[in-house]
Amino acid sequence: MNKFIILTLLLCSTLCYGQTDKFYRHEAQFTSGLNTQEAFEMELAYSFLFNKYIGITVGLNMMDQSYQRMMCSGAEDYNLFQSLLCGCDDYDDYLFWESRKVEYASALLFRPAVRFSYPLLKESGDDVLFFNMETGLFMSLIPNERLTFDREDGYYGNSTTVKNRGGEWLFYHLKSYLSLNLDRFLVSVGYSISNFDIFDSRRNMVVDGIAMRDTLRDKKNTSTVFLAVAYRF
Repeated sequence: MNKFIILTLLLCSTLCYGQTDKFYRHEAQFTSGLNTQEAFEMELAYSFLFNKYIGITVGLNMMDQSYQRMMCSGAEDYNLFQSLLCGCDDYDDYLFWESRKVEYASALLFRPAVRFSYPLLKESGDDVLFFNMETGLFMSLIPNERLTFDREDGYYGNSTTVKNRGGEWLFYHLKSYLSLNLDRFLVSVGYSISNFDIFDSRRNMVVDGIAMRDTLRDKKNTSTVFLAVAYRF
């Protein structure tokens, strides 16, 4: 009788264990997307999960624009700077400044966040589809850029190096995404938003008496659509 009871308990415990979701505390994630700063965005992140519903995340985010910004001086209407080579129709009439920086505007940000996960779909006892929300911060690691500009006025050329002052470094960041569970791997698609602007690190520069903020578009939020792959362990 005792042997029968012991075997029954062992069988029940085995069945219960088989119906328990697999839980991994650690997760490494790579994210790639496009954002409204007209930039490519990539991130490497690590998450530690206290349980399958809540955890903490830290990430290193990189942005790089796909176009070049130019700056002119000598025109009364600064809005012209954003089209037709900054509005300079005649190089003899205007001073033309162009940054030597090859890689356009870019940013490097640290992202700490609190992560919330909610299972949406189960299959064979395992969660196969999750909704995730991460509430956190963007912390700029380069809040003040240093740029070198070349001047061309049709007769001679020279250069000047300028460093930004008083750049912002702290921004909010919200991220939501759906994740498909493939055992140890997760494939995700999602959307994020932040009040970070890629030109914050150079808006306060002044070149030849012209403020950079007068030649750039207005500040705007960063919205990103992204794909991600994660490995759990």
